[in-house]
Amino acid sequence: MTRPSTFLLAMSAAAFLAACGGSPPAATPAPEAVPDVTVRPAADEGLSDARAMELGRRYVALLHARDYDALWQHVTPEGQQRFGTLDRFRSEGERVLSGLGAETSVVSEGVEPARAGIPADKLYLRVAQYAGAEGGPVRLMMALTNDGSIAGLQVRRPD
Repeated sequence: MTRPSTFLLAMSAAAFLAACGGSPPAATPAPEAVPDVTVRPAADEGLSDARAMELGRRYVALLHARDYDALWQHVTPEGQQRFGTLDRFRSEGERVLSGLGAETSVVSEGVEPARAGIPADKLYLRVAQYAGAEGGPVRLMMALTNDGSIAGLQVRRPD
């Protein structure tokens, strides 16, 4: 290395240290400890398809078991308002299920994003055969919110 290069390098190092503030003064306090923070998923991550499928199956099992009290606990306040009361929810469930009979087989099931106008984030869709349903399979659609609550429930018998 030539003498002018060495000088340039020495000047560059000095300029760099000066720009960065050099060494901290001895009176600089020690950094404070950062509190332990629990990291939660971002709100926009939402309900995964796998979780929606799991919840949909669980809620259908409650419906088939006619456990309306447990199912009602998972209905959003807005959904409860639309259904009216737990007694009305129970009587409507009984009316539908008594006409269908037992589920005999699942034809298909899936999860898809909610459609426009549906106050939910995911739809759990299930098409199944029921012992008392003449004319074909029955379609069940459950609207789920990002927190896993039921925003709506619809059962369509074959036409």
